[in-house]
Amino acid sequence: MFAAGLLHDIGRVVLAEVAPKPYAKVGQELDGLALVAAEEQILGLAHTEAGFELASHWSLPPEIAAAIRCHHHPEQAADHQDMAAMVSLADVLAHSRGKTVVDNKGLFDDHATAMNILGIDAETAEAMLEEFLARRDESLGDALA
Repeated sequence: MFAAGLLHDIGRVVLAEVAPKPYAKVGQELDGLALVAAEEQILGLAHTEAGFELASHWSLPPEIAAAIRCHHHPEQAADHQDMAAMVSLADVLAHSRGKTVVDNKGLFDDHATAMNILGIDAETAEAMLEEFLARRDESLGDALA
């Protein structure tokens, strides 16, 4: 799980290295499905597929490769949907802003599929977010002290 989380966006690095000029046209502020759509429109290939190809070339375990390929659409994973869904939700949490749940209203709106795969309801997702924000702020405080 840890390795899948670290490597889930490795395709972004691949595309930036292999096609730096076209990839520079992809909005750096984009994430999620907007990023995938822009990559496909500009390059004809999204970071999810580029990362999957690299993971396959490196002979990474299939559950890591599935998480890389399907973290924006975990329902598309033929196997290891749970891993892809966990990485998907971890990615969402990593993109949270502010210090409160209110600051992140709608954060999980586009991730109902991942939540369903994992059996997480809206109340549980909110509790996860609250705990994540508290731990993030605590960790940042410790690191900067």
